[in-house]
Amino acid sequence: MRRPTPPTSALPTLDRPLQELLVEMAVTVHKRAFYPSSHPILRGAVDGVYTRVVEVLQTNSVLAVGVAERRLLVDGASSDEDHPLLSEFALRLNEHQVGAFRLSPGVSREEVDAFLAAASQPVDGPLPPLGQRQDVQWNRIVVEPIAFDRLAMLGDGVRDDGAEHAPDTAWEALAAIALSGDGDGEGEVAHDPLYIARAIERRAGDAEFDASVIEKLSALLADLDTATAAAPVKKRERLADLIGHLSENGRQRLMEAAGKQRGHHLVRSALGAMGARAVLDLVRAASKADAIGVSNSMLRLLEKLSTTAETSAGVAQDADRVLRSSVRRLLEGWTLVDPNPELYSRVLGEASGGEGARARDKHRDVAEPERIVDLSLETGVVTPSVQACLGRLVMRDGLAAVIERLQGYPETPVRELLVDRLLNEASLREYLTSPQLDMPLLRQAVDRMRGRAFEPLYNALEVRGEADAPALVELIVRIGWDVLEPLGSRVEGTTPRLLRHLIAIFDELEAWPPQADPVAYARHPDVLVRREAIKYLLRSDHSREQGTLMALRDSDVRVFSLGLAAIARNCSPVFAREAMRRFESPALTTELRVRLIRAVASSATPDVRQWLSSLVLTRRWLFGSMRLRKPTPETIAVLSVFATMFPETNEGKQVLALAASSRTADYRRAIQRVSRTTAT
Repeated sequence: MRRPTPPTSALPTLDRPLQELLVEMAVTVHKRAFYPSSHPILRGAVDGVYTRVVEVLQTNSVLAVGVAERRLLVDGASSDEDHPLLSEFALRLNEHQVGAFRLSPGVSREEVDAFLAAASQPVDGPLPPLGQRQDVQWNRIVVEPIAFDRLAMLGDGVRDDGAEHAPDTAWEALAAIALSGDGDGEGEVAHDPLYIARAIERRAGDAEFDASVIEKLSALLADLDTATAAAPVKKRERLADLIGHLSENGRQRLMEAAGKQRGHHLVRSALGAMGARAVLDLVRAASKADAIGVSNSMLRLLEKLSTTAETSAGVAQDADRVLRSSVRRLLEGWTLVDPNPELYSRVLGEASGGEGARARDKHRDVAEPERIVDLSLETGVVTPSVQACLGRLVMRDGLAAVIERLQGYPETPVRELLVDRLLNEASLREYLTSPQLDMPLLRQAVDRMRGRAFEPLYNALEVRGEADAPALVELIVRIGWDVLEPLGSRVEGTTPRLLRHLIAIFDELEAWPPQADPVAYARHPDVLVRREAIKYLLRSDHSREQGTLMALRDSDVRVFSLGLAAIARNCSPVFAREAMRRFESPALTTELRVRLIRAVASSATPDVRQWLSSLVLTRRWLFGSMRLRKPTPETIAVLSVFATMFPETNEGKQVLALAASSRTADYRRAIQRVSRTTAT
């Protein structure tokens, strides 16, 4: 089992807010690809991404994310290519031919949602890859395609002028770009050895090309092997990156093309020129290509030596020396069908009993806790000391960092056991009693525990204050529809405060449990409960009419306002009668009465026109003739309605004629303003 390694580019890692944002994006894209677009869980996922985007853009003028094959790069920092979520997200974007994307301040939730939806589409679907799409035009999100123009010659062997390139010429050109020490090469696709490696992978089956690659690699390694200490460090680093980015099959393919003699020469040259990881990659490829019986145990030992040589400062020099010495001795025995047992004994003896090993033994009681955990994951054994080291790691690095480290390993029973020790019902209850909720950690716990997280979250919602309630509602919604049944059994008899939050959960999930009827809660004594229940009724086609009537009849003006909004564009005669009945209520504000007039007018029935006339007309007490009432916001609104909707009706002609000849300037201006708007 290969342990996680830092990115081969040696770039600094992303800071925590950026990494959390990219992880949220990766999770949401994955959910987009799995759930239908109407699924309620997607709304909360997109909201979470958008919230983090806004937070990051508050401290950054722009968020620019570069895309490598299995890494994401922001401002010179890189994600860990062994991070399962981020590497999968980077690979998906890479397959969509996205070289980079930028988000600017002011980006809307709809744009973020559209970008995530486009990234979740299958590459081989009906739409082109995202990097090549011409139909996406977002104001605050820019997608840059991969600049493959400088690598095009490896795709078909033809230059821009139409002339054919020999394979070695193509490799010479690319190698000069990728391995040159003249420039830093950062930020350009064609300068990244990752893309040179991908170009080599795409030419699988081209024996002539493979031979030219081996020839160039041999020359480069030989030059570096014989160079002085002043040889360009960047060339060594880029060549090591190139070897590391090749897949195991790609390296094996090149070694098969090299043959035994040149393959041995490549490994010997690498011993003097390359780092421990590159040496190990070539050794493994050479052993597979030559079909030599180098045991898996020996390869695992070399793997551990390589890891120690690159990550453990205290013993790195000893581990590197033993690794190179072991490989040199193995090369001596590669001409045999089976490895020499005596040679193996000497190599293993030096690796396990050399000076470096003895030095480590003297200090094994103070071994780093991460090393103990690594060994546990590799050997598949969990002991009390491993659990103690896990606790030390949590105290030193924090729980979220330790969980992320564990999830960087392939999924095994031991890894799952260790993660379960950190994320379980007991620990979740403890995290929920903290003075401040750690939302990234709690989201990880909920995503892992699913239904098992419900009870601790519900109990926390009961006892924690209102400031934490929205976060706890988000976490319960994150579980999904599985919470409806247990919530339904708790609805009856609960407090109004908790009931409001439960209805908010139903609202987010766009579903109610079978034990609870939203119509019953739309009549609840608590106005906030009624309002949340009526909101749900108004969103559903089959319950909208009933919810509208209940809102229009509700004594609370805030709930009544929901009913006005519902009938603003489509007011039936039934709704109009209910609204007109409430017009004289002293609880209604002037603004609500004006809204009521405009909403009821859309019904356009004779009863409505007669009612509107009564609001603006009255009789003179002496002569009995009709006149306009004194101007108010309500009467001016009625005049506007007649001028725009009923100018040709009997009522309209009468009202507008009186307004046109009125000495009241407000009335004349009202109908003149409507006339100008209509003419325009």
